[in-house]
Amino acid sequence: MDVRSRKRLASFVVAWSMIGPGLSLRAETPTPPAAGAPDATKEKPKLYFIVQFGLGPKWDPKKPPAQQLFFRQHSDNLRALRSSGAAVVGARYANKGLVIVQASSEEEARAYFEKDPAVQHGTFDLEIYPFEVFYSGCLGSK
Repeated sequence: MDVRSRKRLASFVVAWSMIGPGLSLRAETPTPPAAGAPDATKEKPKLYFIVQFGLGPKWDPKKPPAQQLFFRQHSDNLRALRSSGAAVVGARYANKGLVIVQASSEEEARAYFEKDPAVQHGTFDLEIYPFEVFYSGCLGSK
């Protein structure tokens, strides 16, 4: 194996360990039931949505993020979404936050954040967009 191939393999292994085995950013289509078999999967396939957080009207520029109103509860909500598998990827950039979630509809994705006190009380505002994956590369690879 040449050096370039070893570096690619090492990058893949690092990326895989960072995002977790079994994670795919491709919405999985359920396997159709065999002919004549009852359809036990009446559940809609999961779709992906980008949730973009911006600074809301109650954001205090004099305070660091951890001291903002309802920031702890916002973090708790994100932690619960990660634990349930609904939140796939999260990141910060500039003064924004971005989370990719899995849901069966935009309404379900929005419901994940309607109860977030930081959103309810204006610390953050949010926008939600459908996220249609056409290339599922490895996150974290260089």
